[in-house]
Amino acid sequence: MKRYYKFEISRMKFWTVVVPSFIGLCLVAVALSYYLINSVIMPRHIDLSARNIVEVPSLEGMSFADARQECYNLGLRLTVSAQEYNDTIPQNVVMRHTPEEGEQVKRGRVLSATVSRGSEIGTVPEIANLPFGPARTELHSAGFRNITRESVYSDEINQGRVVSVTPESGLQVSKEQSITVAISKGARASSATMPNVVGEMFSTARDEIVSRGLEIGSVEYEVVQDRRPGIVLRQSVSPNRSVDLNTKVDLVVTVTE
Repeated sequence: MKRYYKFEISRMKFWTVVVPSFIGLCLVAVALSYYLINSVIMPRHIDLSARNIVEVPSLEGMSFADARQECYNLGLRLTVSAQEYNDTIPQNVVMRHTPEEGEQVKRGRVLSATVSRGSEIGTVPEIANLPFGPARTELHSAGFRNITRESVYSDEINQGRVVSVTPESGLQVSKEQSITVAISKGARASSATMPNVVGEMFSTARDEIVSRGLEIGSVEYEVVQDRRPGIVLRQSVSPNRSVDLNTKVDLVVTVTE
């Protein structure tokens, strides 16, 4: 009976003293650990981590040299991953980059940039004396698409063939640049046929005379009551007469008092 009684006392002490004490110590340890982690360890860890994180700046539109220096100042590196032709962005200027602006990265991160090569350059081909069709084909083959045609007189180049090209053949220019091809209209005529402008309004007569390569000489006015003002009454050169280019034609025009 006595042994049984002592055994029961030991169990009571275990549950009433030992266990609560152990639990109390555990709670104290947990509380202390929580305090150390939140008040000492984590702030220091976060601070150290924050110092190794930077925000990627905007590098687009900067020269590659300036962009690389900007990255260096932040502890980053910048390399050229690709180069592209571009007609609006100057050569060696950053077009885009990865990671992009605003992203959070670690110091030492290598950024990749696509850099402009500027306008694509082509050599204007030799197309003198070619018909316009083959000349245009040659220009297309050289990478030029913006082609303008104009007509000019030429005493040396037959009608319908290339007299000249601007920019000149052999020059290296942007492939987006406008190329002007001058096509011969043949030799300029040395004479012109005088049109009949009597009865026409002065403005109409003037334009027709000038379009023939002739010039307006003196203009006199004559009072005519039964005619509307501004009508050509007489011309100094007879209609259908062949005259030299730049011949001056005198006109008499109606006017009312």
